[in-house]
Amino acid sequence: MRTIGILLSRIDSSRLPRKALLDVGGIPLIQCVALRARNIINLGALVLATTSRPIDDVLVQWAESLRIEVFRGEVDDVVGRVISCMRKFDATHALRLNGDSPFLDFNAVSHALNILDGQETDLVTNLIPRMYPYGMAIEIFSLGALERASATMQMGEREHVTSYFYRSHHDFNIMSLPPPPLDMSSIRLVVDDERDLVMARAIVAELHGRFATATSTEIIQAYQCIKNRSH
Repeated sequence: MRTIGILLSRIDSSRLPRKALLDVGGIPLIQCVALRARNIINLGALVLATTSRPIDDVLVQWAESLRIEVFRGEVDDVVGRVISCMRKFDATHALRLNGDSPFLDFNAVSHALNILDGQETDLVTNLIPRMYPYGMAIEIFSLGALERASATMQMGEREHVTSYFYRSHHDFNIMSLPPPPLDMSSIRLVVDDERDLVMARAIVAELHGRFATATSTEIIQAYQCIKNRSH
């Protein structure tokens, strides 16, 4: 079993232009994801999977400056891009990483990889039921399962990569990670718009330089402190 982290990103965003490179705590947003991903135990490689368009050259330059592997592929067919990326890097499984989710729970991902090892599982997820904060999703899928799904996916599902697995869950072997004791799905730790960006910057500042290694509990506590002060 070889699992790689596939960091999906493109430079254009309608709601928050060039958000991947916007400053969060002194570094680009996408670099926040990469920093925390480097703490994952037993991750085979970290790969930026962006498009082949010239507009995304700036992301490639960023990745190369940090010695992060790069794969370039389809613009709208993200599933095709992911499959080709997995084949190129000889991956049996992939961890989906979004360039706008800077608060990855690397301890939970490491645990998921540990329990996945040696098992015939198509998808490991913490989204059934959806109780974790938005931006702390864990999805690890096998190449074989994604190839099977790809054959009958609708075009809209090809952009979102994993949505087909949930719609056709009876056709796949899905392992659901235990939910948290409390429903935290109302907490937004993803950066979709300006308000999310302001919160992300505030959380990083609240952590006082411990962002890269902060636990998910520390991140959520920082979020709650900020929310409480705003009321």
